[in-house]
Amino acid sequence: MIRVGITELHGIAQEIMANPPEGIEYVEVKSKKKWTDFFIRSPAKGVLNFFEGEDCDILEAPLFPILTNKPWIYTPARFSGATSFTFLGMPIPPFIKVFLVKLLFKRKNFIKLIFKSEAGANTLKTYAKITDEDFLKKVDIVYPCMRRVEDSLVRYNKKNITFLFSGDFFLKGGASVVDAFEKLQKEFNNIKLYICSSPDLRIKNKELRDRFFLKISSNPDITFGPVDRNTMLNEILPNSDVFVSPTFQEAFGFAILEASAYGLPVISTRHFAIPEIIQDNVSGFLIETEQYSFIKNGKVCILKDIPEDFHNYLTNEVYFKMKYFIENPEQIEIMGRSGLSIAREKFSFEKRNQKMKSIYEKGLEDFLGHNRLT
Repeated sequence: MIRVGITELHGIAQEIMANPPEGIEYVEVKSKKKWTDFFIRSPAKGVLNFFEGEDCDILEAPLFPILTNKPWIYTPARFSGATSFTFLGMPIPPFIKVFLVKLLFKRKNFIKLIFKSEAGANTLKTYAKITDEDFLKKVDIVYPCMRRVEDSLVRYNKKNITFLFSGDFFLKGGASVVDAFEKLQKEFNNIKLYICSSPDLRIKNKELRDRFFLKISSNPDITFGPVDRNTMLNEILPNSDVFVSPTFQEAFGFAILEASAYGLPVISTRHFAIPEIIQDNVSGFLIETEQYSFIKNGKVCILKDIPEDFHNYLTNEVYFKMKYFIENPEQIEIMGRSGLSIAREKFSFEKRNQKMKSIYEKGLEDFLGHNRLT
């Protein structure tokens, strides 16, 4: 039995821990206070924290790199997450941070750098400018996985259509979803919209926040508010028909994968790893957005405003994609089942567990073998 310590328990990590490979035991590990905590600072919790993992054979860091003497694996969505730190709060040029992280990854106890997508792996070249062959030997891609959803929770209703939006309201394109929905309400009376988001809508622009909060709260066909994970999985997703997430920024797109696993066709953007989850015109629709400098600049994760031309374009695209499903309800099941098939095959626990078990076993064997030689 190989005991693997997980350093951060976000949603994907919780799914993984609940469904380990055969012969693997996952446990949560806590960081230890070290002198490095005084120098290394980050707005994100856990970046370059020290982990001992006394009772573990190997450690796995899902979000941010760690400091440890144990053999360890790093499984980020993109490389930029590894450089989200400063020294004493002072900014450091990105190329210096990349250099320091590379030194950390070249240590003998670092086993693998495993990205969650092809798009994530490409950030080694686009962001970090890394082409070192010796370094690239430690790089791999293992897709996140979704547990198989019970067939009884995959439902199709052609009479009334419920669209579902979830996540950070403005960052995930919720403003365009609401405006497109309002426009559709003038033409159709058999549509509903779930919005599973925080009530504060999380944007610094008060006028924009208040305007959309009023639109949402005054619309009887919109159900709005946060829901717990159990409610989402057992009530909201099974009773929705189409998942709409025209997002501006995405590290992977786990909510999109989750929707596909419930047999929902998806309307989203051709952004980062999303095309690896959704096949355009087969399991949903992908909207082109990279032509806008607003998206290209990559600063939208700190959202203050939405350019009017971009908002109008995205709203129009979302409107026509949503309208397609209203006018062609049979396509909800056809496309939804295509997405369901992709989720069950490409993103299955069987595939991930088989590959990760091999990585754990070989990594631990190589590490122990190196220690015996030295």
